[in-house]
Amino acid sequence: MDHEFLDHRQLYSLLMDAQYPFSSYPAINQLILENTDDEKEEVTCPPIAFATKLLSTEPGQYLPDYFFPILDKILRDAYYQLGEKEAVYQLAILYYYPRYKHVNLEKAFKYAQLAAKEGLFHGNSLLGYFYLHGIGCSLDYNKAFLQLSKGAYVRDPLALYSLADMYKYGYCFPVDLPVAYALYNNAKEAMTENEDFSYASEISYRLVDLSINYAFEAEADPFDLLNLIQEAEYYYYRKRFFKRPVEEGLLENILEARKKLTAFIENLF
Repeated sequence: MDHEFLDHRQLYSLLMDAQYPFSSYPAINQLILENTDDEKEEVTCPPIAFATKLLSTEPGQYLPDYFFPILDKILRDAYYQLGEKEAVYQLAILYYYPRYKHVNLEKAFKYAQLAAKEGLFHGNSLLGYFYLHGIGCSLDYNKAFLQLSKGAYVRDPLALYSLADMYKYGYCFPVDLPVAYALYNNAKEAMTENEDFSYASEISYRLVDLSINYAFEAEADPFDLLNLIQEAEYYYYRKRFFKRPVEEGLLENILEARKKLTAFIENLF
């Protein structure tokens, strides 16, 4: 992008010159139609508002390459020149999610750091997750715990289930399965309250895993666990459909848990 700052008219010009398979992206076509004024030759909303809409349009498809530099420029303008804090978190997502076809984990980590410094709790959660798994950075459980604790303060599901993992596997402190189980349940409750099912697959699988592999909460109704494992499968494939990052080995773990649970239920008859 050669523009010092991408304004309404410059963005309009870029959108009118867009080259992508139009018939394959009707929602993007509609978004452009609804947010442009051909008489004034400008977009009718702030560029950052258009970018935010575009980020979530056609979620089941990869974003056409033409729009990536436009999104990157708008979000950087919004953060560095206009002080829009949320834009830096969106930049982290832009470089982290496969859907946008330009995954760069080091850049995603850098923007997550900035989002956390800006006091965005979901930025803390994402940064903590990166530290916990060494995504775009070196593993650092102490830094992960610090950032995830901030995200958990506002009941962010990613932070809660990641903290639960730390207690389950003994990162930073001794293994504590009761605390892990409570945090997984809190994560599931927060997910439902916020209607944010981004991590439903991971959370549901972990609740089942503690019950069948660690003999924890042995009195749990096996049919409730069956519902949970079905939920884990459903949201796994939903995440794949929406081209979001998927935890390595998650599907294999879900299928193994289903096999064990099915065998247990068969023995009840």
